[in-house]
Amino acid sequence: MPIQERIDSVDRVRQWTDTIPLKYVYTAGVAGQLFFEWLKKGKIEGSRCDTCKVTYLPPRMYCPQCFLEVHSFVHLANLGKVAALTSLGDAGPKYAFVTYSGVRGGILHRVFSGKARMGAKAVAIFKPERERRGSILDIVGFKIL
Repeated sequence: MPIQERIDSVDRVRQWTDTIPLKYVYTAGVAGQLFFEWLKKGKIEGSRCDTCKVTYLPPRMYCPQCFLEVHSFVHLANLGKVAALTSLGDAGPKYAFVTYSGVRGGILHRVFSGKARMGAKAVAIFKPERERRGSILDIVGFKIL
């Protein structure tokens, strides 16, 4: 095929309309499921590697440092610290990444208070027990102390 014909054929756009069925099924995994069950009970729990002595939130089934299975889970006091803040515009809700003493990781959630600042103490506010479903939304948000 001569070069000009090839150039002309590139200019002709071909299109078709179709759909690609995409189905995703994501599971929380064993540790994630336990985490949500604890939230349903109004508790925040992390996993602890007995070998590395590191606690993780959200919980993990395998330690990312030593790659061994984690068998211990620990209750975390409902008193965290704001490690990062963001908001959805000037008038939008604020969100904080709340960390816990001696724990790697934390929880990103809504903050109730105009006093939110880095390093502030924060307490998770849970829905009433009868309304909890085993979801991160069982936490309504964090109250800044």
